Amino acid sequence: MNIEIRFSELSVLEKDAVFTADAVIGNLSTDTRSIMKGDTYLAIRGEHHDGHEFIDQAVSSGASSLVVSSAINTAVPSIKVKDTVVSLGNIAKIYRNKLPAKIIGITGSNGKTTVKEMVTSICRECSEVTATLRNNNNKVGVPLTLLSASRSDDYVVVEIGTSEQGEIAYLSNIVEPDVSIITTISESHLAGIGSRDDVFREKSAIIPMTRKAGSVIINNDCEYASQLRKMVDGSSVITYGLQGDVDVGGSFRSIDKGLQVTAKTPVGELSYILSVPGSHNVSNSFAAIAISCSLGISNEKIVMGLEKFSGIKGRLQVKQLFSSVSLIDDSYNAYPASTKVALDVLSDSEGRKIFVFGGMAELGEQE
Repeated sequence: MNIEIRFSELSVLEKDAVFTADAVIGNLSTDTRSIMKGDTYLAIRGEHHDGHEFIDQAVSSGASSLVVSSAINTAVPSIKVKDTVVSLGNIAKIYRNKLPAKIIGITGSNGKTTVKEMVTSICRECSEVTATLRNNNNKVGVPLTLLSASRSDDYVVVEIGTSEQGEIAYLSNIVEPDVSIITTISESHLAGIGSRDDVFREKSAIIPMTRKAGSVIINNDCEYASQLRKMVDGSSVITYGLQGDVDVGGSFRSIDKGLQVTAKTPVGELSYILSVPGSHNVSNSFAAIAISCSLGISNEKIVMGLEKFSGIKGRLQVKQLFSSVSLIDDSYNAYPASTKVALDVLSDSEGRKIFVFGGMAELGEQE
């Protein structure tokens, strides 16, 4: 983090915050194992560990200031707040508003990580970009993603996840995306969210948080598409999908190297080869194109970025075990919609087929 924020700035958003001196929050760390000299250590009280127990270690490792939620006795400046996770979000919100980059917010029941990686690959063809690492898309991971961006970045691609009601609204308020997208809405995290309609309400909370001069990308194949369009106020809308009258859509066919895709866009037609299987990945690529068009990225750079995308570990990755045996590794996670997609890909494969299924979690009573 190379844009300085002072304790006094944070205290404006933190009721009853008390600081010993108006120190600068520099590079922020929540892990004493990675602290460098001059960093600010933010102590998080988690389910299994309390970061406050490692304050002495943080200071001895070079931390120059502290963000805490318990009274402490230390020589370095500190600010005491009610909840350090909330403070992490507030620090990220302040920082976000100082960044010149365009912020892309991506959520959805399925496909958000793939779309995030496709968009990041495209952005790298023309600009500096910071993106969510792995799937660090929660109340800690989203702020840390924003705080890892630099002033030289043109784009920040943020994956926004949820496991409980209200989390998308909370995180989207921090991110304030210039471009937002809900990739899909299906049965996911039902244990913490409720029904499919509850998932819609949870995911759609990103739309009101999108900046008015920005864009909302809508999947026209989603059953909630018309309801999502009605929620957009002020932002422009770009639609995509495999069917219907959309801004970004097209056709595809299987070839030896993967899928040959032809796509129409608001700025002309483009053709590219996807090395990942499945019609759902064609849809994901259309989503990435729609986002890229809203950012003004050229078709040439879009094609280059999509053709460099090689998939994500554990998500429908095809591995050749023997000359006559292929393994499709989709072991990362499973919800009903993603399992159907995996079965569709398997069904389109040649030869004898074996499906190994490990079950699903976080679906509440439907599990």
